[in-house]
Amino acid sequence: GDGMQRDGGIRDAACEPAAVAVAGGDRYRAVFEAIGLAMHRCAIVTDAAGRPVDYRLLEVNPAWSRMTGIDRADAVGRTARELVPDAPEAWIAACARAGLGRECVRVEQEIPALGAWYDVHLVPFGAPAAGEFVATAADITARKRAEAEQARLAAEVAVERERLRTVVLQAPAPLALLEGPEHRFTLVNDAYQRISGGGRDVTGLTPREAFPELVGSG
Repeated sequence: GDGMQRDGGIRDAACEPAAVAVAGGDRYRAVFEAIGLAMHRCAIVTDAAGRPVDYRLLEVNPAWSRMTGIDRADAVGRTARELVPDAPEAWIAACARAGLGRECVRVEQEIPALGAWYDVHLVPFGAPAAGEFVATAADITARKRAEAEQARLAAEVAVERERLRTVVLQAPAPLALLEGPEHRFTLVNDAYQRISGGGRDVTGLTPREAFPELVGSG
């Protein structure tokens, strides 16, 4: 797999914190500004007890502003919850794992206020005491909407199948449902079983298997 829990959970990603921790200077700045992937560097904000409650945006690149619709001047220096007051707790916790726990984390997270889903890689940055991390993000809203639509259609099919099952089983007339290229019996009601050989259950059989005596009889 790709190290991702598709229900939005988080798992460790395959990355090296040190590779990011040593980045800096003009070379880092050029990459940060020019890369087409949305990036932002942040620092975890803690409460008086040292618990992570937010994070402050220290840098955002042009791709991040294009993706979120938030201008750099309106983002840098502000906290996530100043920009998005209902930022999910799970999102802040994932960021804290990178900034304070010095873990590499990947998360698929919905931000309802922005109407979007993001696939985000979080990696520690700089000195551990600073609680900083860098995040790269990709907008996966279209994929998530497609998955939700697929799940909705699957649920509708399941409801219709159950409705058909009820109709077949409760019908007073003999009814059977055959499916697949071999036309196997997948559902038969009591009336059908009574006329198909003394109550014999033919579920799972093909017509040839269920009624071999009829093969070749025309």
